[in-house]
Amino acid sequence: MLHDLGLDAFGLDLSPAMVDHARRAHPALRFDEARMEALPIEDCALGGVLAHYSVIHTPPGELPALLAEQVRVLAPGGLLLVSFFATDGSEPVRFDHKVTPAYSWPVDRFAELLAGAGLVTFARLLHDPASSQPSGLAVTAASGALRYCVGEMPVIRLNAVPNAVSDE
Repeated sequence: MLHDLGLDAFGLDLSPAMVDHARRAHPALRFDEARMEALPIEDCALGGVLAHYSVIHTPPGELPALLAEQVRVLAPGGLLLVSFFATDGSEPVRFDHKVTPAYSWPVDRFAELLAGAGLVTFARLLHDPASSQPSGLAVTAASGALRYCVGEMPVIRLNAVPNAVSDE
């Protein structure tokens, strides 16, 4: 989609098999092997990073360094969009996942980690599809452009009922 809009989009993955799959599925795009903790990208080079479930296998103690690496590659005002499994409570919860253990996060706690990395969270989306997943999906968008918070941020929750959206 981003490529179709004329943007220079590319993908990185730790797994050679996933990179091969992506290259076959999207031959017009560039895909390379890389670790999120050590991106082969210059400082301040990207307008945005999409980490769709990319951080769920990162142990909680290693997540601040991983987020700092995402911030390093973002240009001023660049955006980080990260999705992860959400959970209630105050601590991340480890759970069994297809390949290796994963972690679900309290959304406020994850936002604190983003702030600690120098990002300001400006949007959150919580979705509970009433599935067998730990507590659904959380998507957090953050920017490196702002270095302050502007009051309380609204949280929009998409309910399991179609066409039902509520502000909390």
